[in-house]
Amino acid sequence: MTITLFIIIATCLISFLCFNNEDSKMKLIFHPYTINKDKSQWMRFISGGFIHADYWHLGFNMYALYGFGEVLERSFFPMVFGNYYKLAYILFYLSAIAFADVYTYFKHKNNSSYYSLGASGAVSAVVFACILFAPNLLIMGMPGWLYGLIYLGFSSYAAKRNLGNIAHDAHIWGSVYGLMLPLIFKPSLYLDFINQILH
Repeated sequence: MTITLFIIIATCLISFLCFNNEDSKMKLIFHPYTINKDKSQWMRFISGGFIHADYWHLGFNMYALYGFGEVLERSFFPMVFGNYYKLAYILFYLSAIAFADVYTYFKHKNNSSYYSLGASGAVSAVVFACILFAPNLLIMGMPGWLYGLIYLGFSSYAAKRNLGNIAHDAHIWGSVYGLMLPLIFKPSLYLDFINQILH
């Protein structure tokens, strides 16, 4: 079983549990105000990525995670992390959930009415890591690098205008994390990225 598939199964099981148990959901949900008041609640930075609002929200995130996560785990991460790619992938995914919410934490830490949940930030990190490795990979009929520009542009626009009940900031910072973390360990990926786009 791949790490990606394990994450999907775990996320589905925890999400299913919380669909029918509001108390469990509220104990796991990302709530900046609670974390700010009680630092022992820091695990909400990660646990919030394992619960979802509904079946559609869960299905969309897990479908994207399966499609891109399998490629990232099997093909791209071994290029950078060698025999440690599985551990690196687990740490990458979990830290992406948290990193995607750091900006949101500081933005809403005094807002008791703000809650956030879902794996979108981490999934964005996975998708954009794939774009870094293979910028010409087709996503929705267009090269990955172009999709990435459009995605970030729309997310920035939507975040500024608070469009929908969606954590657009988490999408942005998750995407940035996915692009930057592999570069820290293998800076030459930047030149590879540029060369692939130009050729």
